[in-house]
Amino acid sequence: MRIVIVEYEHNVFFVDMQKRGPYARWRHEHRFVSISANATLMLDRIDYEVGRGVIGAIADILFVRRQLRRILDYRAARIRRALPGDVARFGN
Repeated sequence: MRIVIVEYEHNVFFVDMQKRGPYARWRHEHRFVSISANATLMLDRIDYEVGRGVIGAIADILFVRRQLRRILDYRAARIRRALPGDVARFGN
């Protein structure tokens, strides 16, 4: 998967889009919201399409959503290890 940053605002957000890879469409927005002097809330919005009609829809339900959840959970775990203090996880 080849990803390119297409939008960026320092300390506010960035957006990556797939240039080449498995998805028919992929747009991932990472937004950062200051909630106190020592805390930042990180929000993700992922807009994607697997493609390939009914087969793609079935693959999305059976595999892709779970894979995306694992990737985001892994990232959250890495952030928890890298940063001291309390780290909250906000689900779907």
